[in-house]
Amino acid sequence: MADYGTYNFPDHLSGATMNERTFTFTSHPSGNLSKVELKTSRGETLKSGSAITITDAVNWVFKINAQVINWGKGNRTHGITTTSSNGVVKTFIRGTMNII
Repeated sequence: MADYGTYNFPDHLSGATMNERTFTFTSHPSGNLSKVELKTSRGETLKSGSAITITDAVNWVFKINAQVINWGKGNRTHGITTTSSNGVVKTFIRGTMNII
């Protein structure tokens, strides 16, 4: 059994604004959420502090901000990795993205 969830983003048109998405982790390491990073199989990255906002660190709630995505066309896989205030790094979500 996998210890992560799956989130497959809907198809997205390159150069268009991707809508905001909010995530809440109800099962997580101890400590507060201190960092979030989305990495794709093609090397694209979205990070907390710019493209991702931690909205409630105590309850592990964050959002991927609405933003223009200018990535090359094609399918890619992604992982959303978190870091707790205690230094625990974990990938909670994996899935796919297709840029058209």
